[in-house]
Amino acid sequence: MHGWQHSEAEYQEALPKFIKTIRTHAPKAKLTWATTTPLRDVKGVTYDTKAEYSDERIAARNAIAADVVTAQKIPIVDLNAAVRGHSEFHSDNVHFNGQGVQILATEVCAAVEKLLSK
Repeated sequence: MHGWQHSEAEYQEALPKFIKTIRTHAPKAKLTWATTTPLRDVKGVTYDTKAEYSDERIAARNAIAADVVTAQKIPIVDLNAAVRGHSEFHSDNVHFNGQGVQILATEVCAAVEKLLSK
C-alpha cells in the first residue's frame, strides 16, 4: 500500500521490473503474489505524500498485478477477498487486529504450503 504517490500507470510499468529483479537475484525462488487488502474507511489522504488512496485504487492495482503475475504463472493469494467487507478486522484504516491478522496468516500459510508441495 505504500507508494500512493505513484500512478497506476507507473505501478504497471514497475511491477514486471520488480519481478524480474527478484528472479535475477533469486532464480530458484518460488513466488506467490498476495493482493493488497482493503481499507477500513475506503478513502483518505496519506500524511506523508498527500496522495489520495482508496479501495478503487487498490482494486485497480490488484487488477494490474493479477494480469502481470498470471502471465508469468505466479499464483495469487487473494487477501483482499479474505477480509473485504469486514471492518471489524481492522485496528485502524490499514492495519489489522488480532482476528484480522489470524485470517490473513491462515490464507498466506495455505498458499505457501501449496506452493512448497509442488
